[in-house]
Amino acid sequence: MVAFRSASTGVAGASSTTAQVPVPGSGVSGDMGVVVLYIETTAAVTKPSGWVEATGSPLIANEAGGSGRMRWFYSLSPVLSGTWDFSWTGSAWRSGGGVLISGRTGAGDPFGTGSTVENAASSTFTLPAVTVATTGDGVLVLATSNATHDITNSAGVTERYDADEVYIGMIDNATAGSTGTKLFSNSASSDHHAWMAPIPATTGGTNATVTFPQSIRIHP
Repeated sequence: MVAFRSASTGVAGASSTTAQVPVPGSGVSGDMGVVVLYIETTAAVTKPSGWVEATGSPLIANEAGGSGRMRWFYSLSPVLSGTWDFSWTGSAWRSGGGVLISGRTGAGDPFGTGSTVENAASSTFTLPAVTVATTGDGVLVLATSNATHDITNSAGVTERYDADEVYIGMIDNATAGSTGTKLFSNSASSDHHAWMAPIPATTGGTNATVTFPQSIRIHP
């Protein structure tokens, strides 16, 4: 079963050249780490060793003259103490959060096909449905806004982190099939970008080659 383990205390919004995300507590070997940043720069982001920027990242917003970004990253073997350190050139406004997720195994991209939404000056946003392949998989929801607003969950999604411009939610032990669309609301009108994707319990399996012995016929 893919499920939320724990959440970071996060990175408060401020101008900086780094985002040092405190590692969530209670992690165990095999947990997956996920970090989402709201960042107002087009500069390249240097990641911790072993971290990958997820497919689909960044989502580009209209904030800060078009430089606002939602960027998200994952590691299949994150360090489990200290901080996960991200950096870039030139001071920029940023905030961020992170989670540990348990119950998945395998190599490669841990996410299935996701959905996204980007809208401007609204108090709601709706994510299109995604498909869960197998009961017991998880579903991850990441969102950012251009202001410090409280985001209210959609039905069936549990909030795991919500501070400054960043929101993280999850569906643990999801049921196979369509999630349905997910409608979220905000405490005030703002620009949003959001992403939702399934997390299969097993990814990146390898094919085994089996060689059968040649049959032998013995003639009398």
